[in-house]
Amino acid sequence: MTADIENAPALGHRGQRLFAKWMARLADGFARHLWKRRSRRALSEMSDDQLNDIGITRAEARREAERSWFWD
Repeated sequence: MTADIENAPALGHRGQRLFAKWMARLADGFARHLWKRRSRRALSEMSDDQLNDIGITRAEARREAERSWFWD
């Protein structure tokens, strides 16, 4: 197994840049997912008066809180 790793070609400068971009996109997607999750949880915890202040009904808040994380 170590012989395979030792003989593997190096990524090179271009490969390293591509890998860094890929990792940055992955981290950005994860951060976006966490932000949406926190926002939806906050919506679900608001009172009716708070929701009314921002122009959202309880049904709209519930629908948003129940959205799948996978598709957006």
